[in-house]
Amino acid sequence: ARVAKLLESLELPSRIPADRTAREILDAARLDKKSRTGRLRMTLLADAGKPVVRDGIAPFLYAEALRACGAR
Repeated sequence: ARVAKLLESLELPSRIPADRTAREILDAARLDKKSRTGRLRMTLLADAGKPVVRDGIAPFLYAEALRACGAR
């Protein structure tokens, strides 16, 4: 809740817009600077304050995570 309030105070999104599909976000992620040669990369938390970067995330897992976070 604290992070969401902070993001909102900075006018940054804290939720996936209801009109976005997992496919739209996935397609945009492939064009993002964090994508390497079309391979998806994600920064995940191994534990509180311990981020890890994972390369080559399978698109179906990426889409599943997006849907779990509210994407259509």
